[in-house]
Amino acid sequence: MKKSILIFALIVFSISSHAQTYTVAYNQANTIDRSTSRNATLSANFLKEIVQNEDFEYREFLKDSKDSRSKYKFGKKNYTKTELVKLLRKAARKSGNTTEFSEFLDNVTPSFRNYVSDNDLDQLYKKFRKGTFNKYVQDLADNWDD
Repeated sequence: MKKSILIFALIVFSISSHAQTYTVAYNQANTIDRSTSRNATLSANFLKEIVQNEDFEYREFLKDSKDSRSKYKFGKKNYTKTELVKLLRKAARKSGNTTEFSEFLDNVTPSFRNYVSDNDLDQLYKKFRKGTFNKYVQDLADNWDD
């Protein structure tokens, strides 16, 4: 009788541990998003379009983005090109340096930093900061003594 209880307990334990292992492996396979590489490419193209443009003008870029049907996925959120451009401009306006810019983007879209290097983030900040009222006031203060 003791042997049959022991054998039954071992069978139940082995089945449940195998089922848990199978479930974990299945869930891990499901979390791999097949469009991740596609989104990384799209976001890289979006970033390259901004960073490599020497004469970047926010208003022109925003106007062009309204005609675009591109969508970008960062984490669980999907953004149109226009929404992403407006988000970056808002982040640049509300921040005084690259660190604050990064923190603002982390609060809104935590996974955005996974797609952007530190150098690109600095370039984005400078491009979107140019032409804002805060940048104008900062330039006046910096050149006041000249």
